[in-house]
Amino acid sequence: MKGKHMNSRHGSAIITAIGMGVVLLFIIAAIYTFSSYRTQTIIQESRRVKALAIAEAGLELALAELTKNSAFATHKLDKDFKWLSPENRDQLMENQNDHDLKINSASSGTYSGKIGDGTFRVRVGIIPYADDPKTTNVDESLSYVRIEALGKYDNTIRRVDAVINRRYPAREFLMYDGGVLSMVYGLPGLSNKNVFSTGHLYGHKGIEIGRIMLSAHSPVAHGTTQELNDMNALISGAGGIFIYSPIQAQFRERRGLPAKTAVIPKNTTFPTSGTFSSPEARKSGEMPREIADTTPPLPDELRPWIKDRTEKMSMPLSDPPFAKYKSDAKKPKGLFFGNSDSSDKSIKYRMPSGWTKDNSPTLNAVYLDFGSNLRQGNVTLPNNFNGVIYSEKNIVLKGNPPQDIHIVSEGNVFMAGDFNQAGDPALFEDFYGLPQDYEPGQNAMTAIDYSSGIKDRFKEDAKPGVNFRHHVAATVVAQERIVYDYRSPVDCFENEIYPFMKYKLASAMGSESNAKANCLDRNRNGTINFKSDSTAYEDAIDQFFTDYPIEGVAAANPTPTEDNLKQKLKDLHTDSNMNFDDFDEVCREVWQEYAKNYETSTSGERGAPSSYAQSSSYGVYKLLSGLRAKLGVPGGGNTKDFNPNLINDQPGDFLYFPELTTNAMFISCGQLNTVFYAGPDVVKYYNKIGCVNNNVGIRHSETNHFVHRVYGSEINLRTHPVHRINSSYYIPPTRRKIYDATLPHMGLIGNEYELTAHVVISWKDTVAYEEEYNEF
Repeated sequence: MKGKHMNSRHGSAIITAIGMGVVLLFIIAAIYTFSSYRTQTIIQESRRVKALAIAEAGLELALAELTKNSAFATHKLDKDFKWLSPENRDQLMENQNDHDLKINSASSGTYSGKIGDGTFRVRVGIIPYADDPKTTNVDESLSYVRIEALGKYDNTIRRVDAVINRRYPAREFLMYDGGVLSMVYGLPGLSNKNVFSTGHLYGHKGIEIGRIMLSAHSPVAHGTTQELNDMNALISGAGGIFIYSPIQAQFRERRGLPAKTAVIPKNTTFPTSGTFSSPEARKSGEMPREIADTTPPLPDELRPWIKDRTEKMSMPLSDPPFAKYKSDAKKPKGLFFGNSDSSDKSIKYRMPSGWTKDNSPTLNAVYLDFGSNLRQGNVTLPNNFNGVIYSEKNIVLKGNPPQDIHIVSEGNVFMAGDFNQAGDPALFEDFYGLPQDYEPGQNAMTAIDYSSGIKDRFKEDAKPGVNFRHHVAATVVAQERIVYDYRSPVDCFENEIYPFMKYKLASAMGSESNAKANCLDRNRNGTINFKSDSTAYEDAIDQFFTDYPIEGVAAANPTPTEDNLKQKLKDLHTDSNMNFDDFDEVCREVWQEYAKNYETSTSGERGAPSSYAQSSSYGVYKLLSGLRAKLGVPGGGNTKDFNPNLINDQPGDFLYFPELTTNAMFISCGQLNTVFYAGPDVVKYYNKIGCVNNNVGIRHSETNHFVHRVYGSEINLRTHPVHRINSSYYIPPTRRKIYDATLPHMGLIGNEYELTAHVVISWKDTVAYEEEYNEF
């Protein structure tokens, strides 16, 4: 029995062992299956991650192409976001062997390539969104882009579908600064007002605005104030907004909000004994520690229009596409000036002592004058011009370009006269240039802008098929500084001085009333009548050149130019009178001698005044003072501060207040590297030259003796190092910075060079399939 029992126990153990073995086999199989599943899942997830990363890389490459070429697109889109026909395109991104990146060559359609072990395909198109006419600074029909990118790794494909808000800062902002946007201009003790009108203002590290109240951080008599008109928004991407004194402001209507006029209250007291990282930093624009990292409060009622860093609207920019500009300018249809250029446009440009990096008295530059209603220019554009002028040298610039244009310098650009504001030769009222007409009761000092009729002309310029354009879409780019040069009244105030000179000369040759009716009033049908007595007539001509000399007043000074002009004018007496056009032809010859004698005759050099023009008795300066006196400036036209309501220029005449007008998108890349005390401080050295006594001119105008009207936009990227400037070389003008409402529309379609920023506003990651990828 014992044996049988033992056999039974052995049998049970075998069955148990077999059972446990089966269980173990199931467990092992389960573990293997689970492990294999997890392995496969991990592998698949790894493939998905890699495919997604490749798709994202394709999207980023497309964004990079858009940054380098704002017209980049692979396909058209319909209103339902469906891809339509391919677009012709360039591609500027290059292969990177170190990173195993290869971009397939193509001149149209899908953008594709290889990254590591994967490949990508991308489509880019402008979303046909309707423009909102209320958003004056933005054209929504060009502002939204769809990018669809497919990334493939092994047999796994992922899709990234994104909508991008494309921003055009040079066309959207009145002023943009990659550092702190300082809106503190003017001089102590003055009652004049600077006006910033229309659009967006952006300071990446902050905005400061206020009346002049300090000098080198010491209190002074309060001076020039600032005013905002028709503002769309004040934005700081990464800093606070500092208001040092109450600022009058008018804000534009927003969706759901009416337009608003308000006083932005002071929210910051600048610490005159603040803490700085170094004495040098204090003089270089650094904010004191006490306020640098603060975000001063702003009124809740103004929050729709004023946005500091808490709104997270950061918009840093990269450099303009210098390499593309240079490449295109070198093509037969472009215009290129290399460092070795020796054409008649290459000059030595006279600079104030201490301005240049090596203390040289001149800079190598090319002189580009596009001409105006009063003079021929020196620029001839190539046939089928592609719109790009590029110079490895500095550029000196003035005049009216005939078509949309990009003017680019690897150095500085000096704006030496009126730019891009032409008069219509078919209109007599535009005989000297675009009329400076203001609304009734306003004048050059009290008005923000020209009359509505003149402003409407700018808007007409943006419409297709117009017969004449008063201004074009002009972009002026400096890798270093854009410098406003006020040194020469001949360059800056030609349109204003010349008709006044005609009036004074006609007054001498005849009578004041006849001269006014036929030189200042807009009357082309009248006759300039001469004095009947020949002796009185000749004496008056002699006296004119005594009052307004071309070659100096010294008794021993030879005056061959004046003598020649006097005789020509005296010989006219036999005719007893002249019509407007014939008299104008004679006057232009006289004016050209003033202009020629203003500068030294040193060959190949520009910008240095002649020995005659270094005296305040030179005729151009006396004409300028006489013009201001005729306009109502007290003290013979030379009183420094005066009531602006005294100015009596009227619409409908050719009596114009001295004004420099520059109209463009001005983009400079130079870092802030001048003496620049932060706060409501007058000690701020801007990029300007002129109206001071130095080796480039004399002090011919005070701050409220002339207006600088800047249309368009001013973009300071602060990306390139430049040499330091430690002195001031200018008298500041009264400023009118005015946004050009045609910027979002004129010359933008198909523009390859536009400065852009991109904000991703929607993003979707989904799976895609082999068939889709192959057909994409």
